Amino acid sequence: MKAATQRTDISSGENELLKIQLAQNEAELAIINSVGEAMSKQLDIHTVTKIVGDKVKEIFQTEVTEILLLNHETNTIEIPYSYYKGYRTFEPFKLGEGLTSKVIETQKPLLLNSLDDQVKNGAIIQTDEDKTESYIGVPILFNERVLGVVSVQSYTKGVYTENNVKLLQTLSTNMGIALQNAKLFEESKKLLKETEQRTAELAVINSVQQGLVAEMDLQGIYDLVGNRLRDLFDAQVTGIYTFDLENDMEHFRYLFEDGERLYPEPRPLNEIRKWIINNASQLLVNEDADVKIYEITGERHTPVPGTRLPKSLLFVPLIVGNEVRGCVSLQNLDREHAFSDADVRLLTTLANSMSVALENARLFDETVHLLKQTEQRKAELAIINSVGEAMSKQLDVNTVTKIVGDKIKEIFKAEVTEILLLDREQELITVPYSYYKGYQIVEPFKLGSGLTSKVIKSRKPLLLLNFEEQEKFGALIDAGIGDADLTETYLGVPILFNDQILGVVSIQSYEKNAYDENNVRLLTTLSTNMGVTLQNAKLFEETKILLSEMQQRNTELGVINSVQEGLVKQVELQAIYDLVGDQIHKIFDTQVVAIASFNHDEKTETFNYLIEKGERFYPKGRKYDKLRDHLIKNRKLILINDNYIKAAKKYGMKVVEGTEMPKSLLFVPLVVGEVVKGYISLQNIDRENAFSESDVRLLTTLTNSMSVALENARLFDETTKLLEETKQQAIELKIINTVGEGLAKQMDFQSIIDLVGEKIREVFNAQVVSISTYEKEADEIHHRYVVEIDKRFYFDKPQKIDPDRKEIIDTKQPLIFGTAQEAIEHSGDEVVAGEMPESLHGCTDCTQSRSYRSHNSPRYS
Repeated sequence: MKAATQRTDISSGENELLKIQLAQNEAELAIINSVGEAMSKQLDIHTVTKIVGDKVKEIFQTEVTEILLLNHETNTIEIPYSYYKGYRTFEPFKLGEGLTSKVIETQKPLLLNSLDDQVKNGAIIQTDEDKTESYIGVPILFNERVLGVVSVQSYTKGVYTENNVKLLQTLSTNMGIALQNAKLFEESKKLLKETEQRTAELAVINSVQQGLVAEMDLQGIYDLVGNRLRDLFDAQVTGIYTFDLENDMEHFRYLFEDGERLYPEPRPLNEIRKWIINNASQLLVNEDADVKIYEITGERHTPVPGTRLPKSLLFVPLIVGNEVRGCVSLQNLDREHAFSDADVRLLTTLANSMSVALENARLFDETVHLLKQTEQRKAELAIINSVGEAMSKQLDVNTVTKIVGDKIKEIFKAEVTEILLLDREQELITVPYSYYKGYQIVEPFKLGSGLTSKVIKSRKPLLLLNFEEQEKFGALIDAGIGDADLTETYLGVPILFNDQILGVVSIQSYEKNAYDENNVRLLTTLSTNMGVTLQNAKLFEETKILLSEMQQRNTELGVINSVQEGLVKQVELQAIYDLVGDQIHKIFDTQVVAIASFNHDEKTETFNYLIEKGERFYPKGRKYDKLRDHLIKNRKLILINDNYIKAAKKYGMKVVEGTEMPKSLLFVPLVVGEVVKGYISLQNIDRENAFSESDVRLLTTLTNSMSVALENARLFDETTKLLEETKQQAIELKIINTVGEGLAKQMDFQSIIDLVGEKIREVFNAQVVSISTYEKEADEIHHRYVVEIDKRFYFDKPQKIDPDRKEIIDTKQPLIFGTAQEAIEHSGDEVVAGEMPESLHGCTDCTQSRSYRSHNSPRYS
């Protein structure tokens, strides 16, 4: 009975144990399925290790959970998953010592339930955190190849059993499969990426080759390659640079930053470029860029002007043969570690492929360039000959500048073309030719600031490829010019002759980089030819000026000689004024010529000569105005070339009666010693600005020369008048003496009259002399003495008094007629005896004279 009972009890215990084991197996299977299902959805290694690690941590409720993977190539152990009071990150360590290395080398699980056991098995204890009591380490295997270790640890002794080891082994086996799949997936992705990279490389190379086939210029190929690099790499900065090793210079062939194309000037090679040249190797700086570059090159990184300092840099050399010809660069401005090994590899491959293609393109470009240069030289020679031929036919400066300006505008298709000449004496820049949307008139401006002044001072061409460069060099912008009118490209070339600068010829365009060194050379050649032509034109104009001055001097001399001849031939002053006035009117071909003299005592002016539009005027004298007073006080000429009405108000001027208001006036004083004796005036009635500097100079010279001559003529006239007065006084005295002599001899009345009549005939040499007496009461006239051409007439009876004699007796004033017609118009054609005289002079107690001379004969008073 006892034995049976005992067997029954044993069977019940075994059943319970089996149930527990079954339940545990089901739980383990559920866990394995859960982990497997999670792993099956992911393929990358980091995600797989994260899923398994978290599941193991959850299942075993351990304080420490780690997954460690073996890198067979480097023999290092990496730790993609580590959890202790949170996720931890550890650096890889070498395979060799420690529990993990032991599990890897034995490829068997390791269960240790105390710290002492761990130390005996080679555990490396570095900190208190490493002093766990329980440890399980299970190898991760795939096809008998160890991939790594999964381990759990606890700070409590004897926590883990063989069941835990078995469960962890099962999980690690599944993990081995998942990790291998993930590894294969990553290798496939890597191969795919490499294939894509190769495809991209091939596309770039094909693009370069297509550029060569399409006969693109070298810059076009740089642009094409640069744009492709920008598409391939997510870099904020992409640059292609070439090195001029002979001159230690770097040229920026392509540079983009933050989507903007930059065009920096060439600059000396810095230490980074020298390092690349010397090492012929790529340079990757992914962190602490400024410090690392300084450590590598010994120089702080200097960014291109207008750009920012990068945080990540990658430079790859462009090598042809054994020589570094340039480099390609990718840069990130905002973050470190921007460029991966794959980026380095791809850019290096591309650079190697591009080097040869770009070198071929460069050689092809040089060949094309040489061919173009040859063709351009022919074109330039044709242009120069064309311009030279046109210039050789002209000699005046304005025509030369017009011909050259139009040719340059046509050749360069420039929106703005200007020729500017330097006036050294005035330090002014004149603009004889300016074309912008039509020919423009530009006022002269001072030499000093601005691009033209810079070219003049440097005596060298100035090429500026954008507006910012123009601003830096001091371009002057007119206030009225809007942004739309601002040009981008400027080229200014000095005009030289025998090392003397004559001016500047400039062209401008609204496009950036519109001109190059070829344009500079051609414009320089044209300006050199222009310099010679301008100098010839200048000499020609100077010769014309000298010739004109000589002609003026001859004219002045001719007028002066005419005046002198007038003095010799003419006795009367008015005749000399007439002669001088007619000569000036003829020389200047002006509408009005006036010569006036001043009476300073009475403050009046007398018009000695006045002609307007061919009509002669004889105005009376008048008080002089403020203008005449100003002329007298200042003894300087007065020129009024515009706004006559304002000048008339200022000087109180009034026109001579019967004449018109002028629009241009020139007054030049006639100065003798320190006294203004009068003036000569030219006037134009129809237009302003009628009198040039040449007119002023010529009239001034003539006036200065004539002042003394006219004064001498005036003095001669006064002397002649005084002489005539003296002679007349002598005649009067002689007549008085004759009458006195007759009275002294007690001659009768008729005898005295006869004596006086004979004496008058003798003195005046008159053809007719008559002496008559008037009886007031009878109002009759007695002709006491009448002689006509040596024949004596006698009148027995008195006659009724005629109107002329009546007028003489009533007014007690002489009556003079210059011609018979004047006498007839005055008093009729009555003749007492003989013929009608041509000239008559009658006075109370005086004579009547008849003359058959012309009406221009002198009148006797």
